[in-house]
Amino acid sequence: MTGQYIVLKWKDEASRRQRSFTVRENAVRIGQEADCDVSLPNSSRFADELFAVIKPAKSEDQWQIIPVSAFVITLVNGSPVGLNHYLKSGDCITFSEGGTEILFQTVKGELEALSTQAYVNASRRWVYSLTAAVAMAALLAVYAIVAPSIRDARLTKALSLADASIYKIKADSVFLMMQTAGKEEITARTAVAIPGTAFIIADGSLVTARHCIEPWINYTDIEKLSASSPELPRHVAFALFAESYNWNHRADTTYRLVSKCSLYDASGAFVKDILSSDFLVDTSRDDILELGDFGADLYWRSISPGFGRKDMMMGDLAVMRAVASDGGIELLSKDKMQELLKAGNSLYFRGFPQKHQGAGMEKSQKLILNDYEPGLLISHEKLEHGYSGSPALVVYKGRAYACGVLSTLDDNNSSSAYSVPISELDNIR
Repeated sequence: MTGQYIVLKWKDEASRRQRSFTVRENAVRIGQEADCDVSLPNSSRFADELFAVIKPAKSEDQWQIIPVSAFVITLVNGSPVGLNHYLKSGDCITFSEGGTEILFQTVKGELEALSTQAYVNASRRWVYSLTAAVAMAALLAVYAIVAPSIRDARLTKALSLADASIYKIKADSVFLMMQTAGKEEITARTAVAIPGTAFIIADGSLVTARHCIEPWINYTDIEKLSASSPELPRHVAFALFAESYNWNHRADTTYRLVSKCSLYDASGAFVKDILSSDFLVDTSRDDILELGDFGADLYWRSISPGFGRKDMMMGDLAVMRAVASDGGIELLSKDKMQELLKAGNSLYFRGFPQKHQGAGMEKSQKLILNDYEPGLLISHEKLEHGYSGSPALVVYKGRAYACGVLSTLDDNNSSSAYSVPISELDNIR
């Protein structure tokens, strides 16, 4: 048979393959299902899917690829395609689900001659009748209707797996500790009740925002601090005293603060008590502000962006190693951050806001406001207090990944908030 054909070439684990198809009458199905013309391996835990279909276009020498899957992105020469895309000979087709590359070529000649090339020719399709073409169109129409519900179910499943690793953390007490001559003792104590969120990551570490375990570190009322006002919260006054004493007295005696925090699971059941001193933090970005006057020098250590240094919030992370064996939330890799964290995409948060009275965590979906760039905080829509420390989750290929940790609201724009990129954990030793 002489005519015009397309040739698809791809490589799998076993061999390099080539198949030839009569494009004027055939539709070529690409995916993981057994009856696909191009059957790709499925290494995921999800059911086999049809990814895309290649069909002839109206023009004699044009073909189009139509994405079908609601979850897998179809790419041509590395760029995602929309509802359909016209192919050119030499185009490379790939999918977000795996690394298989399919080379699209057009040829003219005898189909039998094409079959003798030094590749495995496995064309198994027959010429579609008009009835089969109508059936394919109907199938695609039905799939377009049910795809949103399938996508929602897959999203729900991915997030529910992450939910099991999320906890409420609440700072209960703050201790002022005096350290001298190799000894340490408690000199003062005050009760607090400051809720936040924490989560277990894949290596078994517990991660939260630093200000959830050090609730004095982001205090911003400079006037009250400068005057050492009696209206200061007592734990903030402890921190102001400790920092000022340590800077003004170069002596053997120093002071530090330690908080006791309680950890609860999503049902509200108590898990364990933990100390802020059990966490590792990065203090390299802390700002030491000199307050008061020459007669009473006061010093304040903070990570608050209110002092004009937005980079300080990059230090708003705390991690406790070896809390669990493994099995927590996976972290989004650095090379995926810029690809997935685009303005308009969704992030998912789980937390325990202050107004929340009952058991169980609240869940929110927020939009990213600006494309992520390395070295910057992740900008997204606002959440309530108490979500602090929550993982900023992105769902990719049916799985939830932590890309950040909720840190702060924007003082100048009450509609936005920021998360610290999860890659900043690399700075904590």
